[in-house]
This record gives sequence, structure tokens and C-alpha cells, in this order.
Amino acid sequence: MTSRLTSRLSRHAALLTRVALTLSLAASCAVAQRTDEPNWVNTREVLNYPLTMEKIDKWAGATRGVITYAKSHPEILAKIRGTNEVTVKTLDDLVALAKVKAGEYVAIVESNGIKFREYLLVSGSLIAAMVVVQMSGHGGDASGLPMVNPANVAFVKANKAKLDALFAEYQTLAKGGGQ
Repeated sequence: MTSRLTSRLSRHAALLTRVALTLSLAASCAVAQRTDEPNWVNTREVLNYPLTMEKIDKWAGATRGVITYAKSHPEILAKIRGTNEVTVKTLDDLVALAKVKAGEYVAIVESNGIKFREYLLVSGSLIAAMVVVQMSGHGGDASGLPMVNPANVAFVKANKAKLDALFAEYQTLAKGGGQ
């Protein structure tokens, strides 16, 4: 039952990631994971990582930079697709892979004042908290999902308008509008 629920969270996280972050490296790498394999998103470190507005602001700037870069360098997506052949089991594996496969992304993220590892922690914890909020808000039962930091769920609920605006901005930016 737990593995099925973990798989469900992984699928929801992947879907939310694709829609919300569009071209973000973290999204691409998370989506590349097979749900029957260990997944860095479902670790206690990621699920318990505390979100703050300061972290979200840095993460948001980095995500804007990544999307903008990917739009002007579409060949980078071919590099990222190569992660499908590699099983990433830990967050550190993903950081190492990103540095080798997409060093440009790592540099863009870190130029926004956030270490790449922290960028992934924020991405994973934010996605997990948003999945719980979304499921709970639509009458779903999120109680069987891996335990997400309750403070992060409260943070997402309290900052829903700002987060929704960020994701709308990312979608517009990815489609050709914005910066």
C-alpha cells in the first residue's frame, strides 16, 4: 500500500512539476525517474525541508533564469532527456548528474543566490506540499501520502496567491511571454 501511495505521489509530483515548472531542470530530472525505483523526491530530507518566503524568492529567480535559458537553448532539453537512462536514487546523485549533464543550469541556479542542492530541496518540498494541498482541496484523501512537513502545507495554503502567480508567470514565460 505504501509503495502504491508513494508511486501516486511521484506521479502527482511529476504532473504538477511538468505543468508548473515547464522547463525547469528539477522538473525534468524528477519526471525522468521511474516510479518503481527509489526517488529522491520521497526522502525525509526533501519532505521535511522547511519552506520560507526567502527560499521561495531565490528559487523563483532561479526558475525564471532556467526557463529563459531553455527557451533560447532548446538543445539543452536533449541533454536532460538523457537522464531517462540513468537511475537517480539520491539527491546527491541528482546534483552530481546535473553538474555533468547540464552544468549551465547549475550555474544559472547558483547565480541567483541558491545552491543547486537547495534549489532541488525547495522544488521537491514545494511540489510535495502543493500536491497535498491540491488533493485536500479537491476532496481527495492525502492522508495516505508520505508525510509532508505540516508547516510546508500551511505555508503553501497561506501563500497560495503568490505561488499561483509564480506558476502562471512561469507558464507565460515558457510559452514565449514575459522577460
